[in-house]
Amino acid sequence: MKQIIKEIMNTREKKKSKSEKVKSEILYEKIDKNLVKLVETLNCFDEVYTIGSCGGHKNNKPFQLPFGEWNVIFKVNPSKKGFIALEFLVWAVNNNLARSNHKVFICPHAPPPFLNGLGESLYFTFEGKDVSPDKIAKELDDLALQYYGQTVCDLD
Repeated sequence: MKQIIKEIMNTREKKKSKSEKVKSEILYEKIDKNLVKLVETLNCFDEVYTIGSCGGHKNNKPFQLPFGEWNVIFKVNPSKKGFIALEFLVWAVNNNLARSNHKVFICPHAPPPFLNGLGESLYFTFEGKDVSPDKIAKELDDLALQYYGQTVCDLD
């Protein structure tokens, strides 16, 4: 039993450093311009890190979203701070912003864990349609300011 707990703790330590490494290697100049602010905002949350995105394209290819739609794919480290960040994001997006007539939502995804390793396969998509990702990033900041007294990038 002690060995299992030790492995879990070691895995968590590796994931934390992985998220910090991923955040430090993000090339914002390669992200679709309309998503940069939202990606920056999501990466401000401790234990949350983005792993992909699509800003929508007028002449979209089969692997791209059409113009007016966008998504950001992110992962959350399994920690108390990660859970708190995810809880805020899901509430803010799926409840507060969606009820404000924004076509946005966060959805969980998990391919078979036995193919990807336990604790490695869960990820989330933050999707939007007919709404500016910059506007959504600002509204996330406004909600954080309203409820926590700080913007997202200032939260501890």
